[in-house]
Amino acid sequence: DVVFAQGSLINAPFSFTKRECAAILPHLKPGGRWIELAYPRERWVRDGQPPFRAWGSMTDGEGTPWVEWYDLARVLRRLDPAKFEPILAMNFHGDDFNWFDLVKVE
Repeated sequence: DVVFAQGSLINAPFSFTKRECAAILPHLKPGGRWIELAYPRERWVRDGQPPFRAWGSMTDGEGTPWVEWYDLARVLRRLDPAKFEPILAMNFHGDDFNWFDLVKVE
């Protein structure tokens, strides 16, 4: 089992995507992988810490209503109460992007 989210969970507020994740997580078996690509906090800071409703246009172009940054702690908090161990959690391309590869342990 794998969930692959390539920049799809960054385009809505944390509280909304937490509910979306809660609906998906029961279908992911222990040992399943959660792979997610996002934008790191470092990029948001470099871009001047704009409101998330404005940052979407800066990162993904006009018409993008929202973008939030993520780090490992925020991803794990969004997936809570499910428990995951990171296989990989890294920024890349000069802190423009980040990649999380997590394994479900419960």
